[in-house]
Amino acid sequence: MERTEDFALPQQREASRPGAARRPASPLVDPSLAPLLAKSPTLRAGLAQADRDNLGVEWGRVGDGTYLIPGVKIVIEENAIGQGSRIARSLSHEVGTISSPNPKIELLSKPM
Repeated sequence: MERTEDFALPQQREASRPGAARRPASPLVDPSLAPLLAKSPTLRAGLAQADRDNLGVEWGRVGDGTYLIPGVKIVIEENAIGQGSRIARSLSHEVGTISSPNPKIELLSKPM
């Protein structure tokens, strides 16, 4: 009988993913985000406003996506740990929704 493990596809090891060894307490302190924050005064300003508005930034469950709970917190999907560009994109999007209401939502909430 042949050994099937010789023919198995290689599996990515959890420890090989950047940031997988240790979960940062918050997306804001993920080491992969720091160099990108240093290059983006716009994102830093948006996060400073979120802080002034007392919005928390925390990890959320995988599969739930990244989202904003207005007046409460920004949630970044946990599988972005160690992926600074993904965290920065998600934060930029969510910070943008704080200051720029979505016109589609406004249209849907207004009677026709």
